[in-house]
Amino acid sequence: MSKAQALQPLQVWLLGDHVGELSRVRGQLIFQYSLQWRSRTDAVPISHSLPLREAAFIDGAVKSFFAGLLPEGQMRQLISQQLQVSAQNEFALLEKLVASALAQSVC
Repeated sequence: MSKAQALQPLQVWLLGDHVGELSRVRGQLIFQYSLQWRSRTDAVPISHSLPLREAAFIDGAVKSFFAGLLPEGQMRQLISQQLQVSAQNEFALLEKLVASALAQSVC
């Protein structure tokens, strides 16, 4: 798989606990819970539309959930222009927003 097809996955955390990874492969968003998270007795899904399971979720509910974390409309357009990514590329927006937030918290 080329670098253009598979990007570095984003680590997904819930209240300080690592729960899984979000990837973008060939334009599709993929989310998979980690084995460590699924093995915990207190594990909960990050969304009712993404119940705990071993198999990865591909696009559909993944895109709906993670896109729902992003601003909409004009605010999304302004942020995407500032970050120099497409407003329709949820993965890139999440990646850039997290990197930007981390850089600001370190300063």
